[in-house]
Amino acid sequence: MHIDGHPIPADRAKGEADHQHIDFRFLSRTDADVAELQTEEVTDAAWRETPSLSDERLRDRVAETLR
Repeated sequence: MHIDGHPIPADRAKGEADHQHIDFRFLSRTDADVAELQTEEVTDAAWRETPSLSDERLRDRVAETLR
């Protein structure tokens, strides 16, 4: 599990004041053939291959964890 907290500046277009944003990331590994997530129980999640992660720091952390 990785928790990332960072400040978000105010966005007048959205009517949002500046605030703290927290991302929770969970790493799971399986050899099973998982075709779909249970969308009625899980929101905004996806299976990803490590090389497809665009954030270099996160990609390096995931690769290190999987070694």
